[in-house]
Amino acid sequence: MGVSIIIPYHRGEHFLRDCLDSIVEARLEEYEVIIVRDVNRLNNVDEEKSILQLLEWYKTVLPIRDFTLLDKTGVAAARNLGLSKASKEYVYFMDSDDYLIYDGLSKMLQVASSSEVAVVYGTMCLTWFKRYTFLKTDKQEMYKDSKDVATDMVKRYDVSDVAEQLFREEVSVLNMLIKRSWLEESGLHFDEANEFYSDLSYVTGLLARSTSDDTWICSRSKTYAKRYHNDTIQYPSLSQVKANNRMEQFLDAYVASKGYIRASSEDLTDLLDEYCCRFLLQNYEKSYHGKNDPVLTETTFGAYSIALHDMNNRVFINFNKQQQQILMAIRNNKQEKAVKIANKMFMKRKKKGLFGNTIQRARALDKFIFRRLPIKRNWVMFESFGGKSYSDNCKYIYEYMLRNYGSEYRFIWVMRDHKIVIPGNPVIIKPNTYKYLYYLARSKFLVFNSRQPIWYNKRKESVFIETWHGTPLKKLVFDMEDVHSASLTHKEDFYKVSRKWDYLLSDNSFSTEVFEHAFLFDKEKIVEYGYPRNDLLYADNADEIAGFVKQKLGIPQGKKVILYAPTWRDDEYYSHGKYKFSLAIDIEQMKQRLGEEYVLLLRTHYFVVDQVDSLCGDGFVYNGSRYQDITELYLASDICITDYSSVFFDYANLKRPILFFTYDLEKYREELHGFYINMETEVPGPLLQTNEDLIQAIEHINDVEETYKERYNTFYNRFCGIDDGHAAERVVEKLIRG
Repeated sequence: MGVSIIIPYHRGEHFLRDCLDSIVEARLEEYEVIIVRDVNRLNNVDEEKSILQLLEWYKTVLPIRDFTLLDKTGVAAARNLGLSKASKEYVYFMDSDDYLIYDGLSKMLQVASSSEVAVVYGTMCLTWFKRYTFLKTDKQEMYKDSKDVATDMVKRYDVSDVAEQLFREEVSVLNMLIKRSWLEESGLHFDEANEFYSDLSYVTGLLARSTSDDTWICSRSKTYAKRYHNDTIQYPSLSQVKANNRMEQFLDAYVASKGYIRASSEDLTDLLDEYCCRFLLQNYEKSYHGKNDPVLTETTFGAYSIALHDMNNRVFINFNKQQQQILMAIRNNKQEKAVKIANKMFMKRKKKGLFGNTIQRARALDKFIFRRLPIKRNWVMFESFGGKSYSDNCKYIYEYMLRNYGSEYRFIWVMRDHKIVIPGNPVIIKPNTYKYLYYLARSKFLVFNSRQPIWYNKRKESVFIETWHGTPLKKLVFDMEDVHSASLTHKEDFYKVSRKWDYLLSDNSFSTEVFEHAFLFDKEKIVEYGYPRNDLLYADNADEIAGFVKQKLGIPQGKKVILYAPTWRDDEYYSHGKYKFSLAIDIEQMKQRLGEEYVLLLRTHYFVVDQVDSLCGDGFVYNGSRYQDITELYLASDICITDYSSVFFDYANLKRPILFFTYDLEKYREELHGFYINMETEVPGPLLQTNEDLIQAIEHINDVEETYKERYNTFYNRFCGIDDGHAAERVVEKLIRG
């Protein structure tokens, strides 16, 4: 007995790799993998060539048969073609963006062979992560099963019992092992005219045709990982595709499903009707319904009114009072009443309007008041790290303008702490306040080094200069396969805000290339001027500044300074935007062996919310995390220790020793981010795994410098070649003054 695994494919080569790798390791014996490629949905010829090359390789380890949809498109057509080519006793449906969990399918086959069943359906596990991450870190325990079965293997003879399990979540043929001869006898086909909901009528048809002789078995064991998509821009899942005809297509699938059910099957009818009502309510309740609402067109409303009119009253008792009111209004063809109730529920939940939550108030004020005021052409607004500091590229652009054109402009700085002294007497405002909204709407030039609020809608007359905050080592945004940060909508959010940037500042050609594909950003808008924050590293009075910084921090004269500036870990956080800090360095051991000559200056990433004061005060450890400008800390230090932070790209301008404390290199590279350069061969210093390695490197720092001298020079020429002390001048003269 064998199985034909049917996989439709249209886009997402990285998804398919995970899918096929999981089949390789599934311990199957007699099987075939039928891949149906929907070439009409590929972006270009190169993408088609790439997937063909991938399949050729996998054919060396899997019994793959691949076919092409030429004059048709869609998942339904692909599955129908796959079914027509299947040759094994059982068929099994997968999506190319999902993967098997361990040997779950093999166990399902064992159950099928021992019981002569029609269908074995397994338990899905929902995940946001690629297969490597999911299996290695056991993140599957974070997600509930989509189907909760009371015992490990349960026989289901009553069709209504089976249907109750399947209709509990989104109805799908995925993870179903079905006897092929039984399928052929049913004469069922997927509805190729239905892009989104062909599974509903197909599964309902199978249930309706089942008799007491057709055994369905449900497995409680996790057998299938259903993967959510974190990239709705490049690789949206079918459920994320924006389409105005979803309501119509669901209704078509519902009507087709009704046609399969015998009049005597009241239980199955009620389950299908309740499923339809849940779908309808989800679409009604999730958004505000105004004019030209595609969800509530007159045609759609009338069709659903007819559908609900035929439902038995007992279907509606499982919904709350307001939901019943909406359903009854639709049933009685009272569209205005249904809209009124749905909008009332939405407004109560979202508090839509001027007196609602912060975002809603911001949108209202911006739209109805501030955006109607004229742009002030000599106003320049600066924001660095969300208002956390007076630093980075924004600071040096501002100070250049202040020195050369101070009387011609009105400067606005966004600062959370108003006690921080900023030269030039600019207007100081706090982020996300009414003043913030006012100046955001009226300033001609907006100079930020990180993302602006997602709700901000830039005016056409304003100029948004995104200076960014570092040459990228870690993979960014659309180059990341997994998103481990607190916000799983990171990619979509980033895409929305970055479309409003007029210019993106780059420090080198390497960064320009990365920004283009990592941000999906227009190369014509990326300007390679160098980073203004690095101008200070070439200042004539750099030594004087270094002495001032040491004095300000209380570092004793004669002590050498080790700057430790690690990055944050995406998977270590309290909540959205608030990350933990775990110190990996053994401070006591370092103090004992290096304390006579050195002090340790800690500088955490700006995302981190933990305070490091408790580690300081012993005369060896100093807290530089609150110091406004890390560039000044570079000048004050003799050695830099980092890991995967971009600080070493800037620090290399000084040509001072850099050590990389990469104790979790494999996890960070393979699981959390991945890198753009080869850490082992390209960074200008050694990779150190243990505290002992780190301390010994510092004790023999002259030998380290000599060993890495040639690599350091190569690195400097590649990444620091544009920086010359005049980057701020180029930005101002070309983008603001020009």
